[in-house]
This record gives sequence, C-alpha cells and structure tokens, in this order.
Amino acid sequence: MAERILFLTIGKLKPEEKHTLRRKLTHLTGVLYIFGVWFLTLNYGFYLASILLVSLTMFSMSVYVAYNLLKFLGFKLIHIKKLWWKLGSPEDLNGRKYYWDVCWLGLSLSTCTLLSFLVGDVRIAYIMACTVILGDGFAGIIGILFGKHKIFYNQRKTVEGHLSGFTVAFLFSLLITKSFSMSFVGVGVGMLVETLPVKVSDNATVPLSTTLTLIALKTFFGV
Repeated sequence: MAERILFLTIGKLKPEEKHTLRRKLTHLTGVLYIFGVWFLTLNYGFYLASILLVSLTMFSMSVYVAYNLLKFLGFKLIHIKKLWWKLGSPEDLNGRKYYWDVCWLGLSLSTCTLLSFLVGDVRIAYIMACTVILGDGFAGIIGILFGKHKIFYNQRKTVEGHLSGFTVAFLFSLLITKSFSMSFVGVGVGMLVETLPVKVSDNATVPLSTTLTLIALKTFFGV
C-alpha cells in the first residue's frame, strides 16, 4: 500500500521535480564520505584521513571541471552528459544554471574537514558532513514528495522537508559523535541556513556555517 502511494505521488510530480528528486537521491550517496571519515580515521588517524579525503574530493572536482571545460571548447561528450543528467545533474535545471554547484560542495567539504583537523576534533567533520549530505538530501526528498507547508520566508522550502532533514542528520550525528549538544547545535544551525533564500549555494553555506559554529562552540564553551 505504501509503495503504491509513493508511486502515485511520484507520478504526479512535474518533470523538474522528478529531476530534482533524482539529484537529491544521488546526493545521499555522499554518505560514503561520512563512512570514509570514520573508516580512515579509525585505521589511519584523522590527519591522514583528512589528507586522503581532501585529495580524493579535489581530484573528483578536477574531473568535473575538465568535463565542463571540454564542453565549453565544443566537444560533444553526449554519453557523459546523458549519464550526468540521469544522476540528477542540475545543469540548466528549470532555466537556472548550476554548473559549479558540485564544485561548491567539494570545496566546502574539503575546507571544513581541514578546519576540523586544525582544531583537532573529528566530531565537527562528522556533524558537518551529516548536515550537508543527509540533512540537505532528506529535506529535498521529503519536501518534494510530502511537503505541504511552505516556510514563510522561503517558498521553495517546506516545513516537512526541513524537519525530516534535521531529524535524520541529528540522529546520525548523535549516533556517531555521542555528543547531544554539538549535534543539536551544529545540525540546527546548518539546517536553518539551508532554508535561507540566499543566492549562494547551500552546498557552501551549510557546511561552512555548521563547521564555524561548532568551532566557536568548542573554543568558547569547551564542549
């Protein structure tokens, strides 16, 4: 019964909403980054984990930049473009250009992971990644499928989506870090920023706001 309701709900979505749903589902594969932080830190320490993750992220970004550069130079890259679109590429979605959204995410993850290392607290990296990957991802998915009530200051976001994103990110952060206060404050600030109607990509604003807030919390309150 639940599967039928979900199928009917997806069937009623507009084409751009279906495409955004695919993008958000692909976004959730970023949970591998969270697993990478845990696995590499457990086996090699946070220093080496930071270097490896940043290197891998930067390499992935360079491939994406090369892809866009080749398109700019006139190369037809049809098969890659089709694959990228199936994965939910936001390029030219609904008349808006998001060419460098992926790069914003890569830069922000790398910067925030390094900042977490500099203050010597891997918990910040976990909470930041959970917020931007799971929080943002689930907020988009639930908002598209079941969102009914728009946030009054941003009609593109829904209360249902925002609350679900916060809940999932908070629970995962709490499970990993065992810190209620850091998880609650970090995810809370990040998800609040995610709802703001600003022109800067939330792939940049969410991780940076989460990380800087947690660094301040650790510095001034010793949490």
